Amino acid sequence: MYFIDALYGKIELDVPPEIIKSPELQRLREVRLCNINSPFITGGTTLNRFEHAIGTAYLAQEIVKKISRNQKDQEAFIIAALLHDIVTAPFGHSLEYLYESLQNNNYEHANIWQMMFSGKTVPSSRNYFVGQKLLLPHNLKQDMLIKIRDILEMKHPLSKFLTNNIDIDNIDNVFRFAFHIGITFDRNVPLLLARDLQYQNNELYSENASLDHFEEWFNIRRQLYEYLLEDEGEFVAKALLERALIECFKDNLINEFDWVLTDAAMVELIITKGNPAAKNHIQKLMLMDFPEQRRIYFTQDYRNIDRLLDKEKLRIINFASNHGVLLHFIRDVNKTCRQLLIKRKNEQKAVGYLNDRYLIGLFSENMHGIKIVEDYLKNELKIDLVGANKHASQTALF
Repeated sequence: MYFIDALYGKIELDVPPEIIKSPELQRLREVRLCNINSPFITGGTTLNRFEHAIGTAYLAQEIVKKISRNQKDQEAFIIAALLHDIVTAPFGHSLEYLYESLQNNNYEHANIWQMMFSGKTVPSSRNYFVGQKLLLPHNLKQDMLIKIRDILEMKHPLSKFLTNNIDIDNIDNVFRFAFHIGITFDRNVPLLLARDLQYQNNELYSENASLDHFEEWFNIRRQLYEYLLEDEGEFVAKALLERALIECFKDNLINEFDWVLTDAAMVELIITKGNPAAKNHIQKLMLMDFPEQRRIYFTQDYRNIDRLLDKEKLRIINFASNHGVLLHFIRDVNKTCRQLLIKRKNEQKAVGYLNDRYLIGLFSENMHGIKIVEDYLKNELKIDLVGANKHASQTALF
């Protein structure tokens, strides 16, 4: 089956048509690659996970003969790349993080076997997409399903090419997203970089001067995630979505089965059945009706914040909400910056660097509420905002 791809041009995928036409994969046309309806990064608003799935499968097809001689493994690897996102929830990781932090049920969008094939979270009576039931378990033979599961669950020698610090999934993700939002780069690099991926004893290895491709990946990734994490419009949009979803969880309006919805279906559910607060927040998100006062801080005090959010996230967010403030935390680890250790003959070369931090956003119609929440974070929760304020003043709070 052929596709006209934004990055790779006209491509042919050697995958059975019934897999590509399955409702499980086609649902991804209606699930954004971004975790939010990007208000100002307009290219992120329409980019969907189906396009990314096709691109990742293409990269898998381009490298598979170099990394495996087993024909069955080759076929399973391409299909695994195509299907790796099919259990992504509406609004992606935004809903996933709340499943984990509020319900503690260890939801994981890449755990396909657990989330779909086991039947644990998709009752056989439930429609999946456009009125269709699950079809993939019927369209794939059991031995192929097992190979796909093993690849996706890091139990197969080919897993490292699909789930790693750098792999064909995040190569396509980074360059595709960057392309759609206008970051310029050599469009040959994603494919060349995928072909550069080699491992010796599970260590990333490079023989040639192809380190340039890895450095290009790091630089493009850093630019992309600075937009996605530090842009104030993106930040306040994530805060509004999180607040709406929290209200839905409080009322048991959504549960672990609702990852089968699309982005639009989730919005419709909140609008039609959500409580007034949930409806209000999702409407503000979709209409770009954002608070006038916005403050975004950086802090390296991530261990303390991790500990607090693990036990008291809802209480902390509710405290802010009671003072008219949207409070949102983003853990930036392996996102804006990521380090690769690449073995070259008798030496190891580091590409990129680490930057483990928290971003904290406070949004309100009045500064009085923001000041109360700032004092609460610093004085009562002992969150170090001193360094954050210095950084924020240097960047004029975006």
